[in-house]
Amino acid sequence: MKVSAVQNRAQNKSNMNKVTKFYTEQLSQLVGSKVKSVVNDGKGFFGLEIIFPNKEEKVIWFLQDDEGNGPGSFEINGESYNGQA
Repeated sequence: MKVSAVQNRAQNKSNMNKVTKFYTEQLSQLVGSKVKSVVNDGKGFFGLEIIFPNKEEKVIWFLQDDEGNGPGSFEINGESYNGQA
């Protein structure tokens, strides 16, 4: 059975909405938190140690993809950095 272009676009939009919702929910946990320090695992991965409002501490790692295959990029005030010097 062939999927029409309209059905394909609708499915892509549905998937994007799920992805958007997932990341919005994940990042919303940071509201009210404080950055304690910058961390480096010694293998090229960097992150931020976060103190949450409930005093729990966790590290947010910057990864290149969801599998965590390597260090990733980030952007602050419109200036991006991708690990390339």
